[in-house]
Amino acid sequence: MQSLFLLPVYQSTLIVVTYPVFNVVLDSLFFNEKPGLKKVLGFSATLILLWIFLQVNNLTYNHGVILAFSASLFAAGYFEIGRFARTKLGESTLTYATPTYLTASAIALIYSVLKGSEVFSYPFETYVAFTLLALIPMIGGHTLMNYHLKKYPASAVASIALGEPFGAGLLGMIFLSQSLTLLSLFIGFLIISAIILIIYQ
Repeated sequence: MQSLFLLPVYQSTLIVVTYPVFNVVLDSLFFNEKPGLKKVLGFSATLILLWIFLQVNNLTYNHGVILAFSASLFAAGYFEIGRFARTKLGESTLTYATPTYLTASAIALIYSVLKGSEVFSYPFETYVAFTLLALIPMIGGHTLMNYHLKKYPASAVASIALGEPFGAGLLGMIFLSQSLTLLSLFIGFLIISAIILIIYQ
C-alpha cells in the first residue's frame, strides 16, 4: 500500500499485478510444471517490457517500485501456498480462506496501531468504504481465486486481476488528478498481453 503514496496508482498497480510471472517460476519449482514455449516467450517479453516501462517513466531506482515488486512477489507466494493447501492438503475454500483472512486482518490492525494510526477515529463514511473494500474485492475476489486454485495453476488464477491497472489508473486520473500518458498505457497493455500469453498455455 505504501507504494501508492510513492507512485501513481496506475504504475504501482501495473507492477503489482505481474505476479503471474513469478507464479510461472514457483509452479515449476513446487509443482514440477515445465513451462512450454508460449510461457517462456510470455515470461521473457514481460521482463523486457517491464524494464522498458521503468526506463520510460524514470522509475529504475524508485523505492515505490521496490515495494510494488515486493507486493507482487508476496502475492505470488500467497497464491502458491493456496494452491498447495487446496490441492495437496485437500483444504476446502472456507477452511483455507477463513484463517488466512483473520491472520491478515490481525496483522494489519497490529501494524496500524504500532504505526500510530488513529484506527478508531475515522468518519463513518471511511468505515463504510473499508467494509466495501473488505467485502467486494478482498473477500469476494480473493475467495473466488482461492476456490479456483483447486483446479488451475496459480499463474492462471492470478490472471483475474489483470484488468486492475487500467481501472485503477482511470480512478486515479479522475479522483487524484494523476496523469496517464498514451505511451505508459500502451506499454502496460503490452505487458498485460505478454502475461496473458503465459496464462494462455
